[in-house]
Amino acid sequence: MKTGRGEITIEIHPGQFVFGRHTASKELGMVESTVWKRMNKLKNTQNLNIESNSQYSIISIINWGIYQQDNNNSDSKSNRQVTGKEQASNTNKNDKNDKNEKNKEKGRNFIPPLLDDVILYFKEKGYSTEVAKRAFEYYSTADWKDSRGKQVRNWKQKMLAVWFKEENKEKTDERTEFLRRHGAVE
Repeated sequence: MKTGRGEITIEIHPGQFVFGRHTASKELGMVESTVWKRMNKLKNTQNLNIESNSQYSIISIINWGIYQQDNNNSDSKSNRQVTGKEQASNTNKNDKNDKNEKNKEKGRNFIPPLLDDVILYFKEKGYSTEVAKRAFEYYSTADWKDSRGKQVRNWKQKMLAVWFKEENKEKTDERTEFLRRHGAVE
């Protein structure tokens, strides 16, 4: 295998493969950090193990042997391709409904902040009270839904993404800033 430091030989066993997030991100058309986060999610859900070094990772698929067992029933539903009609009949609509209900419940768990909370958060980050009030008014009027009509789940994250821009920073004159830096003004 070629690495950034030359060619090396790596011994891998059945159920293992060599993984590099840089190459994987190119092949998948995804950002490297996203690829790595998803691999770690699979690790955390105990679907695979990851042995890493600075050049590559060896991925071991947990239960590889079980997945490779031959069930001696080559015509079972799990071993043959499902037709369009079968797929429609095999889809469990209750599962979809359960997922939809869970997604709706996530939105219901959101507790809107008070105006004072928003103002304090903006001030801590160096943004003006006026902008904080505008942001609060914008979302509270829309029942804390964004411009696409989606429920805000994390108001601080929404403020960071939408409202925390350079033009919304609190303006201070140079003299006040100079005095603040030199301890003359708090």
